[in-house]
Amino acid sequence: AILNASGSIFDERPLGKIDNLRLRTYLYAYTDFYTENRSSDYDLLSLKIGPVFALASDWQLALTPFGEISFLNYKRLSHRGGAAVSIENLQDHWLNTVVFKLGRENFSSKFKGRNAAQADFSATFALYKLLSKDDYLFLSPGLAYNNANQDRFRYLQPAISAQYENLIIEKLLFRADISYFSRIYDGSEVDVAGQRRDFNITAGPSLT
Repeated sequence: AILNASGSIFDERPLGKIDNLRLRTYLYAYTDFYTENRSSDYDLLSLKIGPVFALASDWQLALTPFGEISFLNYKRLSHRGGAAVSIENLQDHWLNTVVFKLGRENFSSKFKGRNAAQADFSATFALYKLLSKDDYLFLSPGLAYNNANQDRFRYLQPAISAQYENLIIEKLLFRADISYFSRIYDGSEVDVAGQRRDFNITAGPSLT
């Protein structure tokens, strides 16, 4: 069995006395706990912090350097750093966000073949009032490239996710999420480029 838990802290506040400028901070922690194989226990800690600029009454630009560190069996697995640029809509526009991210991940010596430069582009499109006046649907396609040192860890990753929320009655919110990604490897090794395809689908409804 695998037990997992996650938590996050998000804060955005004015930066000094400068008009239309705020500071955004996002802290995220995640852990996997394997009850039958403790050597596979995994932990992740991530921090993003940077300025947010107002572009117009309905749009803003966020520049967020980030850093994260991961652990396998409580020993450092990798650390990652980079920066993200995002354009965000503050109203009910069909284009909600556009994000471009560049980073690099370095692994411990045992896994150094996985060291990689990484690029990620994604957008979120919004549809409102589909079934009721209080619901919305977010569709988020994305494309990432992991340029690892070794061919067998180098891949292109298309992805898409959907999030639907509807306020059924007062203080009762229905939410459904589904996500999918596939990894297309470009390595030259046997059974990597031609036959290996990793993919993942997750789905989950909730009531809050």
